[in-house]
Amino acid sequence: MVGTQKKAFNDICKETHAITYKVEVVNSEVFSVTEDENFGQFYIYTNIDRWQDYLLGIAPEDEKGIKRMCRKMKKSVKLEPFQNAPSCRT
Repeated sequence: MVGTQKKAFNDICKETHAITYKVEVVNSEVFSVTEDENFGQFYIYTNIDRWQDYLLGIAPEDEKGIKRMCRKMKKSVKLEPFQNAPSCRT
């Protein structure tokens, strides 16, 4: 769940009571695993550098795209939540 680590979204999780002092937060190394009958298991790691290394091991021919994607993911980690969410216009 986004916001469990003490970063930008942690306060929102606390304000909405998604995280309380009674909740034990366990930050796993693996975000998710999917399995395909042809490929086998595919991991998404919580650490972007580790995930990048994993992807490069699977598809070294896609190095440029993988590295670009991971750079953008690292930039998004620095995003702050909106203080006042923009209004929706209909």
